[in-house]
Amino acid sequence: FTQSRLCDILKSRANPNDYYSILQFLFYVASSDGKISIGEDELIHTIGFNLGFTKSRILAIKSQFVKSSFKSKKFDSKTLHHLSILGLDDNANISEVKKSYRRLVKEFHPDKLSGVSEPLKELAKEKFLKVQESYEFLIKTL
Repeated sequence: FTQSRLCDILKSRANPNDYYSILQFLFYVASSDGKISIGEDELIHTIGFNLGFTKSRILAIKSQFVKSSFKSKKFDSKTLHHLSILGLDDNANISEVKKSYRRLVKEFHPDKLSGVSEPLKELAKEKFLKVQESYEFLIKTL
């Protein structure tokens, strides 16, 4: 099974709106042992690039699962945390915050999850609440 074949399968079977969640899931699994190995990181980056993500977007998603030593000249760590929950980096503006928020709300809203298991519904509900909290914080801050 090659990386290229895996990306072809994902593209043929997944909705492009779900690509963000796929990368989140991959980083979640990779970080479940407390660290992301170089091989895991390279694989996820390759998949992300093949799904059309930029390097900064992939790093923003990764930052949700790994503490980074990255320091922003623009924002404090709390603002960076909320940006990362929305999958954004420190170059984000209000328009991008709103766009990301709308996309994530559609994806994680509890009403959109009929037919999935209760544990998945609970995870989605937690993510939905974090997305809402981050959006409200960023709208007031940026």
